[in-house]
Amino acid sequence: MGYSPQTLRRLGLLIKTLVVVVTLILIDQEFKTVLNLTWVNGSVFANVALVFAFWTTLLAPGFYLIALWWLGAFFGRQRTPEEFSQAIVQSLRETGQCLLIGAPCALLVEPAAMTFLTAEGGNFPLSEMVEDLTIGLIGLALYVLAAAGQRVHDELTQIV
Repeated sequence: MGYSPQTLRRLGLLIKTLVVVVTLILIDQEFKTVLNLTWVNGSVFANVALVFAFWTTLLAPGFYLIALWWLGAFFGRQRTPEEFSQAIVQSLRETGQCLLIGAPCALLVEPAAMTFLTAEGGNFPLSEMVEDLTIGLIGLALYVLAAAGQRVHDELTQIV
């Protein structure tokens, strides 16, 4: 099954547009969250911990949005359906890397920060763990695929 390069480039532009829209929505929601934080009167440490915990909740979504941006670049860089260029390899590698970093942020960093820095820790649904673990493993697969693609690209370059 083949797709025209023009269709793939449009898909890449659509993905990047979606990333911008979702990022703006996320910023709007998080801005409202910051305005509604319950500050602790008289405790600078508690307030700094609260702000730090808030920022850790944005790590995973941030890396996931960057991964989507690189995925948009992957589709946008397609010139022919069979092409596997250096730019394609870089897009796959960066997408995988961002997913691979975002998943531990969601699985470990955010719950740990919420547990140690706020009173809201310890509540982490198993379904979210499965989703983030899946995302991380898909990121690892993309990263390994990009490394294999890089080796094939280098071998073909040496042959030519």
